[in-house]
Amino acid sequence: MIQRILIVIATFCLMNSGQVHAHAMLERSSPANNAVLSAAPRTIDLSFGHPTKLVMLKLLKDQEVIPLLTDNGQSAKTFSVALPALTSGKYLATWSTLSGDGHAMKGSITFTITGK
Repeated sequence: MIQRILIVIATFCLMNSGQVHAHAMLERSSPANNAVLSAAPRTIDLSFGHPTKLVMLKLLKDQEVIPLLTDNGQSAKTFSVALPALTSGKYLATWSTLSGDGHAMKGSITFTITGK
């Protein structure tokens, strides 16, 4: 009886272990986090470890919010989002994703444009 219970528990753990790995963590971005750029980027590129839906991406500079994307409906590992013309200053890009397992993830990167 105990052996049967242990087999059921082990099977359950193995079946659910893939869900932990399905969370789409940001692996890299361009611009990179804390990048100092002499010229404004034309896109923000985000690469995740697993396919995910990018449901929100916005850019903040001082008190100004620049919305870039709200739910494109597509699942992918990499997203490239066009940027408007940006001026010199410090920017904060915030994003939200929805993983294949339904888990919402949020994150941000900062970059500075020096204009030099």
